[in-house]
Amino acid sequence: MTRFTKPGILAKGDLRGALFRLPRTLYARALPLGVLLLCLSGCVWLRLLEVKGQVSDFDQNFRVEITDRLALRFRHPVMYAEDFRYLTELEPTRIEPNPPGMRWTVDFHKLDTHGKVELPRKTLSFWMDFNAEQKLSGFAFSPLFLAMAPPEFLEASIRSLGKGSVDTGHRQLRVDPRDLPTIHARLPTRSVIQGIFGKPYSKTKDGEGTRVVYRFLADVRPLTPKAEARRLAEVHLLFQGADESLAQMQGRFVGLKLRIDYRKLQGSQRVAAD
Repeated sequence: MTRFTKPGILAKGDLRGALFRLPRTLYARALPLGVLLLCLSGCVWLRLLEVKGQVSDFDQNFRVEITDRLALRFRHPVMYAEDFRYLTELEPTRIEPNPPGMRWTVDFHKLDTHGKVELPRKTLSFWMDFNAEQKLSGFAFSPLFLAMAPPEFLEASIRSLGKGSVDTGHRQLRVDPRDLPTIHARLPTRSVIQGIFGKPYSKTKDGEGTRVVYRFLADVRPLTPKAEARRLAEVHLLFQGADESLAQMQGRFVGLKLRIDYRKLQGSQRVAAD
């Protein structure tokens, strides 16, 4: 008599072991299913690689719209809505109709120095538009995010990623300083940033300048226990000079890391995205 284990949810790394534990009579049927599942998850990374390739020919594949926010429009959408769930293991804050498709919103609420959501709320949002095929057709950054990453610098950083090389050891996409443009726009000062965001979570000084950290909590639903930790977002800002102008921004949002060295974008430079 064949014995079956109690049904349950398999972690991604358990698939191979589960296949070997199946009875021989079922193995031939289960193996194609296992291969299919592995191929499906692998396709996410292939789609990410395709997006990176699109950035290499930026104007052919994207359109930038700057109003009170910066929106990146995909001329040839590749990523699916389910890819977001797969990569982050999170459910967005809101899913709303946006004909012919839908709009996903992820809200981050600023935390005070005690780790509580600050009132009145300061909310930093990201919007993802999906077309009728549920493919990502647009990604927008909220005005609050642009206060820390001015549009000219953010667009230049995004454009440069197509010229980057993958550092698999550090899971980073690095861009050679010689491949980045020079931006002449003025950068905000610490007084301006704090006037917008209020008191930071922490502030320190060292030989490079003044460093402040802002923390945010994503208003999302984790789909797995380990995804709860991804709800916490941090932004590290470095200010330099007599006027304490913004020199560097490092942010981490639901597993995505972005670093922009503004000093480099105004001269010698480097940008990295994890």
